[in-house]
Amino acid sequence: MSDIFQVTGRDIIAIWPVVREFLLPALDYSNGRYSEASVVFDLAIGDQSLFAICDDGGKPIAAATFRVLEFPSKRLLNVEMCGGSDLDAWVGDLVETAKAYAEEYQCDGIRMIGRNGWGPILEKFGVTSEMRLFELDL
Repeated sequence: MSDIFQVTGRDIIAIWPVVREFLLPALDYSNGRYSEASVVFDLAIGDQSLFAICDDGGKPIAAATFRVLEFPSKRLLNVEMCGGSDLDAWVGDLVETAKAYAEEYQCDGIRMIGRNGWGPILEKFGVTSEMRLFELDL
């Protein structure tokens, strides 16, 4: 079991040094689409939302960022970046958090672009895989 909480406002800058170690590897896979500065900027202006994941003792073990994407026929919650340690302890909780966030923002589904290793992990939660794009319809 893990605790997941959304980080907002000035708290983003305060917690960034703690959670950045979990998200920097995801930046490496962005093929230059994002920089650390652009992610912090997006978080600060509200274009992305930051979620910190802590173990039962309150120690940060992972982080994720979400963005709502508008398409002509669909609104999706995109998991922009995600990373951390002890994945099995929190991935199910993160899927549930993403579902709740997507419903709150009236999204039609959730998607995540990630390495192939995410496939078997996310399939346990009903997520389908298409060309390294992971999506869960709500």
